[in-house]
Amino acid sequence: MVRYGIAHNSKLGSVQTLSIRPAYYDSLDAEEGHIANAQLSMMEMDFGLLHNSQSLYLRSLDLINIESISNQRTGLPADNGRAWKIKVSIEQAFLDCKNCLTPKLQGDIGMGAPIGKRLFISTYAGLALQDNKDSAGAIFPKASAAANLTLSTKIKLRAAVEHRRHIGGDEKFQTLASLKLRYRFKPNLDVRLSYTKDRSEELSLATSFYW
Repeated sequence: MVRYGIAHNSKLGSVQTLSIRPAYYDSLDAEEGHIANAQLSMMEMDFGLLHNSQSLYLRSLDLINIESISNQRTGLPADNGRAWKIKVSIEQAFLDCKNCLTPKLQGDIGMGAPIGKRLFISTYAGLALQDNKDSAGAIFPKASAAANLTLSTKIKLRAAVEHRRHIGGDEKFQTLASLKLRYRFKPNLDVRLSYTKDRSEELSLATSFYW
């Protein structure tokens, strides 16, 4: 997958973005060949080019990013809707930073359940280890929730929020919120509108090509 977009960050200004994912899928991708609302990606790279300074920087590198969920509840004793996530990455400590890359290891466990045929809700509790960049601390417990809404075969929406409690840093608390809308033109082509809040705010419009 290759995704090119334009974004405006409330602190960094205008940014051009380029994402490359060699294989697999994310939670908004088309459902053919994988579990809907789940995620499995490796070596996904996200670059930014600032308009003001024309400087290119790495926004994130996901070595592995997994979200495992069950979309169907059978009612059997062992089918309790358990969900889990694991992520190993190098990413900016905050959305408004371009020189604070930090390695992170994150793990979450939670529950997920469908609400009707179109909505899937999940909640998690987790723990993360990271390098103490930009006074963010070396460890943080966290809690998160997400909702995936399938409006049609072409349109999907995901809203997510995560609250972190940093330990050992000046930045004690961090709250991340995002809203993403995907419109699929063809199986290998989509457009995404995204809003993200993490100390700063960012609005982006991007198009993706899948091979």
